[in-house]
Amino acid sequence: MRRKVPIVRQYKENTQLCYTKIVLITKTLDNQLQQYLPLLVKEEKQLILTFNKGFVKSKEAPTKRVTIEEYNRELEAAEVRTDAGEFTTLGDAIRHAETWKERH
Repeated sequence: MRRKVPIVRQYKENTQLCYTKIVLITKTLDNQLQQYLPLLVKEEKQLILTFNKGFVKSKEAPTKRVTIEEYNRELEAAEVRTDAGEFTTLGDAIRHAETWKERH
């Protein structure tokens, strides 16, 4: 028979367990980053640094909601650019990505 635990105590225990799991996962991730970062070349490290800076900036920057009117204007501008031939086809993107392989 399962022993009944007062709800407040059970909540505290569950909260502590979740916190402990988060701390352990974070430590594991930190250890993995420390293991793998030295194995990367300069360009790869710069890319990761750029991503990380972007994540931090997006968290710091207040989010601005876009109105329906602004969204529609952006769509219309994109359609004008597409009609003018300013776009990249999937084939072009794939060919461009293939050049990345050649550089490494």
